[in-house]
Amino acid sequence: MKAIETTATINENGELTLDKSLEVTKPQRVRVIVLLSEEDEIEPDETPTEIVRAC
Repeated sequence: MKAIETTATINENGELTLDKSLEVTKPQRVRVIVLLSEEDEIEPDETPTEIVRAC
């Protein structure tokens, strides 16, 4: 089994939209694990704006 980590958005209908293509070459069933952050939790892959501006 191969694991691919990416980001996505869940819309108001509960549908998942990936931020970029997975580049999978054939149709297949997959298992999905969704990690939801708490409201006060900073996403680990999102650098705060202050740090980006300082760079």
